[in-house]
Amino acid sequence: MTESIKSGGEVMASSSGHIGWLTINRPHSLNALSRATIDAFVKNFIEFDNNSDIRVIVVSGAGEKSFCSGVDLKESASLGAYTSPMRAFSRNVHEVVFEAVTPTIAAINGVAVGAGLELALACDLRVA
Repeated sequence: MTESIKSGGEVMASSSGHIGWLTINRPHSLNALSRATIDAFVKNFIEFDNNSDIRVIVVSGAGEKSFCSGVDLKESASLGAYTSPMRAFSRNVHEVVFEAVTPTIAAINGVAVGAGLELALACDLRVA
């Protein structure tokens, strides 16, 4: 049985049995992390992590070319002054995955660069 969960257009979230599926859905930008993408990812990830029926969370990227190409540089350029990477909004994605109680799997289906690689490394297992 597949059950859809509320999600923004930039992150697809669904569950099947005891598996939570999170897919970054921005193939046109190689699944770069915009602020909206990060917010939707974190929200849906926390919902899965707090759901006792979900026993594993699988993270992937839409399309065939990229798992995640990192922070959306076009958007971050418009944010203005330099912000330390440890204070940037993208840190929340890695923290939430790294600190999850539920086991996580990165289904790496292409390029994983910058914050995208950090996201993959924050998962418990990585499959390419």
